[in-house]
Amino acid sequence: MRADDRSNEVQLLRAFVDARKRGVEEAEKRYDVPAAVKELRDLASPLLHPEQVTPTRKDLYLGLFYRDVVSFLLKFVAVHLEICFSERDRAQVFDVFFDRKVVPSSRAISALVSTLSAMRNDPDKASEMVTEDYKVSITQCVRLLEKIVMAGGIQDIMTEMLEHEQQTTVGGDRTNAIGQQVLISQLSSLPDLIFNRCQRDTPAAFRPRRYFSTLCDDLFCSLVQQEVHVSRVNTFRMFADKLKRIGQAHILVQSWLRSIGTSSVAPNNRALFESLPESCHEQILLHISNQIISRSLGVRQALAHPKYKLLAQIPLALCVNSHFQYVIAHKLLLRKPIDDFLFWRVLVDALAQGGGDLCQSPLITLFDMVLAQWSQSDFAVSTDYTVNASVCFFLRYSLQKFAADNGRAVMAQQDWVTKLCKGVQDHMSHSLESVRALGMRVGESLSHVIASEKPLNFGLEGEDPVAIYGCPVLPTELEKDMLVPSANASSAKEKSSETPFARGTSHCKANRIQQKQPRKHSAKAFSLDPDELVLSDDDGANASDIDGESEVSSDGADSASDMSLEAYDLQDDEEDLTAKRPLYLRDLIAGLLSDDDREKTEVALNEAETLLRRQPRDLNDKAVEIVRALVRLEDKYNTLQFTTLRSQALATVCALAPAQTLPYMCSQALEREQLLQSRIDVLQAMTSAAQELSERGSGYQCPQLPKKLLQDQTQSSLETRTIQSLKTRRWGYRRDPLAAAKRNAFAPYALQFFSPLLFGYVQYVRKHSVGSDTTGKSRSEVEQTFLAHLLHALASFVECSGQAPQTMAMAKCLLEFVWSERANTNAEVRRQVLYGLSRVLLVAPPALLQQEMGETLAKQVAPWICHTQKHDPDAGCREAARLLRSLTSAQVVSQSIA
Repeated sequence: MRADDRSNEVQLLRAFVDARKRGVEEAEKRYDVPAAVKELRDLASPLLHPEQVTPTRKDLYLGLFYRDVVSFLLKFVAVHLEICFSERDRAQVFDVFFDRKVVPSSRAISALVSTLSAMRNDPDKASEMVTEDYKVSITQCVRLLEKIVMAGGIQDIMTEMLEHEQQTTVGGDRTNAIGQQVLISQLSSLPDLIFNRCQRDTPAAFRPRRYFSTLCDDLFCSLVQQEVHVSRVNTFRMFADKLKRIGQAHILVQSWLRSIGTSSVAPNNRALFESLPESCHEQILLHISNQIISRSLGVRQALAHPKYKLLAQIPLALCVNSHFQYVIAHKLLLRKPIDDFLFWRVLVDALAQGGGDLCQSPLITLFDMVLAQWSQSDFAVSTDYTVNASVCFFLRYSLQKFAADNGRAVMAQQDWVTKLCKGVQDHMSHSLESVRALGMRVGESLSHVIASEKPLNFGLEGEDPVAIYGCPVLPTELEKDMLVPSANASSAKEKSSETPFARGTSHCKANRIQQKQPRKHSAKAFSLDPDELVLSDDDGANASDIDGESEVSSDGADSASDMSLEAYDLQDDEEDLTAKRPLYLRDLIAGLLSDDDREKTEVALNEAETLLRRQPRDLNDKAVEIVRALVRLEDKYNTLQFTTLRSQALATVCALAPAQTLPYMCSQALEREQLLQSRIDVLQAMTSAAQELSERGSGYQCPQLPKKLLQDQTQSSLETRTIQSLKTRRWGYRRDPLAAAKRNAFAPYALQFFSPLLFGYVQYVRKHSVGSDTTGKSRSEVEQTFLAHLLHALASFVECSGQAPQTMAMAKCLLEFVWSERANTNAEVRRQVLYGLSRVLLVAPPALLQQEMGETLAKQVAPWICHTQKHDPDAGCREAARLLRSLTSAQVVSQSIA
């Protein structure tokens, strides 16, 4: 078509579409549904009847106006008219625009995804009517997408892309590659896009596991149908790269393995391996190795599994790729614990292909790369056993191939013998027997290459992995095992004598453990008779003798129905139902924050202090979260010793991570909206933490070691002790050495404990109190109780600071604070005032206090104490004043003597 003709056709088509859209809008205003149906039917006529117009009009319609028409249908027709349509009208004038027979599925899905992506609604700015219209449009868009996917639209897209790729490959035109990448991105992002719009109402067809499984199955189905014979498939390459980047490579591998059963799949797989981008090599091989295979299969039957048949089809062009070899050696073999020897066997077979000459195969380069790491001195010590076992199997199976191909010259040329001997020596000097056995196995395989006449034999017990998983298997035997399953008795007997296929060393260890530990219940064959009386446990012993003859006779005609069952253990301790002890701090936090699981919360609370005492590495990072969880924890289950356990856990985390927890604990203690008990618990936890750090006070208990010498003397007789004392030579008068000086661990954090509480409470009082009240009458009972605990905590901090440089400043601040509360009407507060004075006098001499505070305050303290002892109405205050007066008198006397 000429440019002028095309321009005229486009203008006519644009006028036609605009006229039909205006007609639909006007019909909606008149509430004329039949007229709107007629206009929509005319709007779809270029798609339904392309023969009635010019041949190019449908292509122009799809290329230039289809996306605009779809947007009009979803945003206007679906909102205002679609609910009024009958089923027949809906199919003819609405769903027909997305029918795979009329519109290519790639066009329909691309237009729907673009329209759905553009539907963004702001709930804060939009009105209720706009929000409802927005939901209706999304519902219709998702419904149409689900209909296309369920009808096989994705497979149509795959087929269309592959056909277009073959045509462009022959013609040399690659201009549409960007369009294919956009379409692949839209298909891959469809589940996330629909979930963002629908949330919990997302259809099951767009759940990631189901959707991507359908996507990959349709991709391989189209690849098999097309019978691609090119060396690279760009469509598969783009899909693999996209699925790997969004974390769905494992589904691609699963679909790939499911497609192995077709007859013409072998050439496709080689082309697909070559089409993989380098970024996908590691993930594809790793997911192939993770595929589970039944352990009841023998080696020959396992090699016929699609997992290994796919690996065997890795082409030589990919094996010689240096990046592919690096991935196998350094990303998988030397790093990942892939416990599957057959996986490495098939990979070695694929790498050994080189036109018949093993010396020219990629296996030589990879073997040298792996051997260089295996022969390092620290490899046997620092490498995981599973990884080491896989590497040793790789080396031994490769050496077996070298021995069969007369590779002695290659080994001498590459200087492999020296490296192998060094690696064998390092492994044999290891402390673990299992690692020494690996080195011995490699030494035996090396001897078969360099000294095949007299190979080494260390007499190792157990099964040799190379002898089991490295046995030669012909391709004809693989096909026979795959197509003809062994069902007769002879094949079953052969299968039982053959070593079962296992996933590496862990299964071999499990077999050895089962051989060492006999089963508790012997499995007896029995015939399952529905009319037989089932005996109880008490009658089982008596019935065993009676049924002995029937068991022997049942080995005849009814042997096909015999089965071996292990007795069910009825004495279940229900250990699997109990909550597990938290092993990490994140488990502890999760248990403390659990709302509905009582056992989990109680176990976490009981194990909190024990786990914290281990001082995990992430304690400083998780300390605030632990304190927050403990403070917010409520005793809703009436747990035994709940308060004690929570207080101990709070004190422990505060003592172990004071710099991280103190800011939050001080803020919670001064939080007015917090419960009084929680505020008091925080103060008590801080006090216990201070006493633990300073190793003094009632919160710290010094471990008492048993005095063995005194116990021995007590148990011995008086005569024996006298003789021992006469024979003992004493060279000095000091019996015990002086105790070594200890550093006060609380001293560096004393101000962090003391200052935020004291000055924070002063600001708290100024903010919430009215006027100045020295008697405390305006305070509530709750505030008076909290003040008493606050004074006790501050006094304890001053005592625990000891002889730190900041102790004098703390004592002065505490003295001024408690002195201001001496006339408080609450007896608890007055008791703590006296306790605070005693702590100040304990750490600061009276002369120094008189020098620092002035004579006026010093002269007022003693008369007030005397007045309190005589006239205070509370007996506890009078007793505390008496003790404090005796303390001050003793200090004055000692000072006068000095």
